[in-house]
Amino acid sequence: MAKYQIRVYGTGFLVHAKQISATKAKFWNSKKYSDLTTYLLQGDEEFEEYVVPKNAKLTGLYAENEKNLEVNWSDDNDFSHVKFQQIYGPNINAIERIELYNLDGNTLIFSKAKPKIKNRLLTDDPDSDELNIYLEISENNLLIFETEKGYWLYESEFDEKIKSLSDLELITTNCSFGDDIDPILDGICMAFVSYNNIFKLIDAETDTLRTSATVYID
Repeated sequence: MAKYQIRVYGTGFLVHAKQISATKAKFWNSKKYSDLTTYLLQGDEEFEEYVVPKNAKLTGLYAENEKNLEVNWSDDNDFSHVKFQQIYGPNINAIERIELYNLDGNTLIFSKAKPKIKNRLLTDDPDSDELNIYLEISENNLLIFETEKGYWLYESEFDEKIKSLSDLELITTNCSFGDDIDPILDGICMAFVSYNNIFKLIDAETDTLRTSATVYID
């Protein structure tokens, strides 16, 4: 049994998705995105731009004490037992390079710039739907996007030998918040699959380039 590691270099996102109250959503939806973002980065005690009513305060930096939205699989599948806590990973359209290593011998199997990788399908039928990950939507949602640049590591252990990029498939995000938000949320690489084995994200080394936040009312 070999242990494989996929290393992906590029630009992607870390998404904090929260369920908030109608009162909080109504207040922050009337403010500028930049005001909301500044407030979330500074925290309740440091924010002095204007008075935030007590019932509109988002508790903690990044609203860390608000309830997280669930991350789910689009369909039941062989990997449904794998649970994702948040959306984090490279955007498939901004992958600069992908490398595959056999860790048992610390051997580089391939390195490919600007790779084109097919998405995992529900069946072997080419007309089948893609298997995706999505965020649940509550009535009132707080979404915080952090643009990240660096690399992400995915690992798996199994018997089959991976030989080339064609042996890999992608599992990406596909959400339903609407035209303004989905282009940001969709196409984030959550996992890889090879020979019906899943590669899960185990580590990352990224720098935050930009943070922005918005409120979505369903």
